Amino acid sequence: EELKEDEILAVTSSEVKKRRESVEEYKKAEREELAQKEEDEIKVLQKYLPEQLSDAELEEMTKAAITETESSGKKDIGKVMQNLMPKVKGRADGRKINQIAIKLLVDK
Repeated sequence: EELKEDEILAVTSSEVKKRRESVEEYKKAEREELAQKEEDEIKVLQKYLPEQLSDAELEEMTKAAITETESSGKKDIGKVMQNLMPKVKGRADGRKINQIAIKLLVDK
């Protein structure tokens, strides 16, 4: 059975995420050659993902999600993420979105 396009995106995104986590661990362990190998694999995998959203685009979308969900404060991060993640599927890293959302909610 062939995978549907959204399933392919999910698998590819998951593989990129795993490799990013590996890069962090390898850098902590000062294993630069292994970190570089993972970064090279990320570059290959990203060719199969839609173009990633810029930080500015993510910030605008996050502001809109905060307004839509009437969120005010870090306690509402779940509502913001739930609103935003389906809209950016495959086009942004969840951790990056989470960081932007927290920053905007704390500054609010």
